[in-house]
Amino acid sequence: MEGLSSYISEDLVMIHMNAGDEFTCIDQLGNLLYTKGFVKDTYTQAVKDREKIYPTGLSTSGVGVAIPHTDAIHVNKPAVAIGTLEKPVLFHLMGDDEQKVEVQLLFQLAINEPSEQLQMLQSLVGLFANEELLRSLQQAKNPSSLIALIRKELSEE
Repeated sequence: MEGLSSYISEDLVMIHMNAGDEFTCIDQLGNLLYTKGFVKDTYTQAVKDREKIYPTGLSTSGVGVAIPHTDAIHVNKPAVAIGTLEKPVLFHLMGDDEQKVEVQLLFQLAINEPSEQLQMLQSLVGLFANEELLRSLQQAKNPSSLIALIRKELSEE
């Protein structure tokens, strides 16, 4: 999973987010990425527009995950914003927009090289296969412990 560690940092983590729907989640993480200079002002709306057409909710064991993202033209420099939700939020299921999944973890991607997007998605899906890790991430009390859990998992692969 080369690369993921370099895209995550404590200042891009929101713990116990309160959001009523998937678009509020995207807004919150998008605003965080924007204020830190990682994305352009067009990014958040582009992610929401893409989510409507290509949903990103994943039905993983135990903890639902979503990986909202958009095209590289909206990104200044690569990053992954991570959010844990106080209460699950419904996202449409990736590949089947008729079904919904209760999401508790978000990994919002800001990738500026189109060729890296698929690799990043595959890396994250590899992480999502570890149900124990997902539960630990969702229960993390602060950004530093969440990042430490991910880095530990990446170093063991």
